Amino acid sequence: MVQKIQSLVMDAIDNKKDGQVIREKLSEVTKELQDLETKNQIMEEENIKLKEELKVMYGTLNNNRNFTKEEIKYLDQMIENKTLALQNQNHKLALKNADFEKQLDMLNKTTKKMESDLRKDIQTLKMKDQRTMEKIKALNESQIVSDPQIKVFKYQMNEMNVTLQKCSVNSLFERVKKTEYELENFPVSVNDTLHTVCRDLNESDWILSKVLSKDCWDILQKYPSLMGRNGVYRISIASEVKAVYCDMSTDGGGWTAIQRRKDNSTDFYRTWRDYKQGFGDPSKNYWIGNDAIYELTKNKDQELRVELQSFDGAEAYAHYSTFYVGDKYNKYVLTVSGYSGTAGDSLAYHNGKKFSTKDQDNDRDKRNCAATYHGAWWYKECHYSHLNGQYAQSAVTGDKYPVWYYWKNKSEVLQKTLMMIRHKN
Repeated sequence: MVQKIQSLVMDAIDNKKDGQVIREKLSEVTKELQDLETKNQIMEEENIKLKEELKVMYGTLNNNRNFTKEEIKYLDQMIENKTLALQNQNHKLALKNADFEKQLDMLNKTTKKMESDLRKDIQTLKMKDQRTMEKIKALNESQIVSDPQIKVFKYQMNEMNVTLQKCSVNSLFERVKKTEYELENFPVSVNDTLHTVCRDLNESDWILSKVLSKDCWDILQKYPSLMGRNGVYRISIASEVKAVYCDMSTDGGGWTAIQRRKDNSTDFYRTWRDYKQGFGDPSKNYWIGNDAIYELTKNKDQELRVELQSFDGAEAYAHYSTFYVGDKYNKYVLTVSGYSGTAGDSLAYHNGKKFSTKDQDNDRDKRNCAATYHGAWWYKECHYSHLNGQYAQSAVTGDKYPVWYYWKNKSEVLQKTLMMIRHKN
């Protein structure tokens, strides 16, 4: 365009072209200038639109960047929480492992003592077997007794041989060694190991139920060296092997714990079936089971000791010289008397009362006391003691918590409780 204008000017100066030609070229130049101006205007409008779009995009990018920062912050917090949770879980597993090693050490020591006693029992049976054979030989030689009597002696001898086989020390200790090997090479987690150990122990229960003691008092009588060594032991209750907590220290030891609470890791707001069979971990919190309490006390030769601790560290106890419960057909009715101690008698109110849970109401109140007070107990209308109530984390007050009415501030929650029974001396 610039060149055309320059050419037009030069032609006009040189007078080489006439005026008509110059006017035609000027017209062409003017038209092209107008077209160019129109294009420039369109481009300016497009630039304005582009600027608006860029402004919107810039704002969107800023919002997205802020949103991304929030997401990153949230993810960082999630990762931190997960890390803390994993650390806590690893710490708990380490504690469980240490506790399990202690229990294994106790099992090893108890097993050695059991081995010695078994060997003695087997030797005694062998001597009886030998004496029986001598009797049969003498009877055959003297021909004093009849054939039926000899058959009876032979049958007794065969029974003793079967007993010897069932009480085989080698069979029992092969299972114990297998358990120890699996403990030394435990796989992914402590829970897997515990599952394997329980499986092996269940397989040997039919042997253990024949040789285990019937309660903690029986254990202490057989093994006096266990005095002062509180912990979890295995006993045989009605041919069932059961893990229980034994107090081998308090007032001469030999106490079998039927209820224990230390923290809120176990829910005690449970069904009739749960309380019938028992639940929880004897090393921390558990209920031994109403069927087990009946079996342990049905001969009416047990005493009860209740130990209490508040959140301020204060301690008290209640001792009852008579304690037993009825069977399932009588709804585990409570019989308790002969109080002494420092906590006050908060159990006498419940004497003669049936056991109640949230799904089986056996109390005398119009309400279901178990459901109302979030627990399970020998309720009347409703309670003066309530050791299976809802666990609290601090020294609050309220009737739905573990309380012992005649100690402390009547409805002040308890931090730790322990109910344990023992054969009367």
